[in-house]
Amino acid sequence: KQKELAPLLEKINATQSLIDVNQSEYNILKEKVDPIKQKQADEDAVTFRESCRKSIIIFSKNISSLVLPILDKKKRLLNSSTGQVLSSLIKLKGSGRIKGSIVWVTFGVIDDKYDVAISIACPALNNIVVDSIELKIKAQLEDSGRNLVETKQKEIHWRNSLRKLGGDEEQEFQITLMMHYKEIDDLKEKISPEKIQNSNPNLSVLEDYRIREKGYLLRVRS
Repeated sequence: KQKELAPLLEKINATQSLIDVNQSEYNILKEKVDPIKQKQADEDAVTFRESCRKSIIIFSKNISSLVLPILDKKKRLLNSSTGQVLSSLIKLKGSGRIKGSIVWVTFGVIDDKYDVAISIACPALNNIVVDSIELKIKAQLEDSGRNLVETKQKEIHWRNSLRKLGGDEEQEFQITLMMHYKEIDDLKEKISPEKIQNSNPNLSVLEDYRIREKGYLLRVRS
């Protein structure tokens, strides 16, 4: 029986040797191919990322081309509406139908680079400020400034207190506009008084102008 199995054992050993040789060749080829595959995968990943980056840029431009005209039209309509409301209030005040201080809080001209961001984040910049709740109610009853008239009772209380202490009624009083903005933190460093061309004679920026964490500190003459 041992003699009968000898040829089979030789074939098995020869086959195993062939398997070992093929396995060694496979391992050698695999060592050469793996870096090539990894390099190709890295190149494909870079190409894919670049393609995604270009797509994002194109998408952003398309979004801007669609959104900016809408925002610009909205801003022009708002400015026009605010101007009409202010003119109406001034006429009512001139006719004696309402009394009190009326101020349109505005920066005048804002750097184009920040115009859209500020308009979106700070709609209160277009508010009309009156000095009492009574004046606000009367203005609304006259159908002027139903949504645009803001009462700053706290600042008026400060002004009245100053008057009691002998202060000049025409002295400037402070209004802090709270601005809750996001993704424009660099505004605090990049906007300076020189960049704001003040077109409103009722508004002056403080000499020590600064942008606080959540608002601009302004002075408004009543």
